[in-house]
Amino acid sequence: PEMLTQENVRTAVSGSMTDASKSVRAEAVLLVGKFMSKSDNLTSQYYESICARCKDSGSSVRKAALNILRDLLCRENQIQSVVESACVAIIPLLKDESDDIKKRTCTILK
Repeated sequence: PEMLTQENVRTAVSGSMTDASKSVRAEAVLLVGKFMSKSDNLTSQYYESICARCKDSGSSVRKAALNILRDLLCRENQIQSVVESACVAIIPLLKDESDDIKKRTCTILK
């Protein structure tokens, strides 16, 4: 996980989150999400990028981002700015084209 905090690695991962291929974007989001839940430092460095992926054109990317944000919101003593950004990113997913994403979003916000 510490490797993800290095500037060159962070730049490469962030670039992958905006790759032309939705599978590359989804894998980058999943990679970061795997470790964000265990590190406040990673959370502070990547949460904005994860929030931005909630607007992705690929439903698999949006779903991965939504699941990560759900996990972040469930953590105790979460930083207020993370909670606010996550909620702002999640709310538009209530009108997502994917029924599964709509259902997951409703469940998270209950």
